[in-house]
Amino acid sequence: MYLNELQQVKDVPKIRVIVRKRPLNSKELKKNDIDTIEIRSGQTVVVKELKNKVDLTKYIEEHHFTFDNSYDENSTNEMVIQISLSRYTLKLLGL
Repeated sequence: MYLNELQQVKDVPKIRVIVRKRPLNSKELKKNDIDTIEIRSGQTVVVKELKNKVDLTKYIEEHHFTFDNSYDENSTNEMVIQISLSRYTLKLLGL
């Protein structure tokens, strides 16, 4: 292996955290459950939590999480795997 190719392999992260939001299932849809997860970008996931203030006023608190990649409920497992592996492979190949 050439020295610059070896460096490219070393620069590829060993661990990547990738998440996919699942669609609501039929039981959740029948109960009219509210979807509390939102994908804001290719990396940010927002979890919305319904809370009560001291005076019992309801409000929504948002919790933001950042991942290497995040996919919405319309993405299939196959898509997630293909995209994730292709990016990794291209980086390894230096393309």
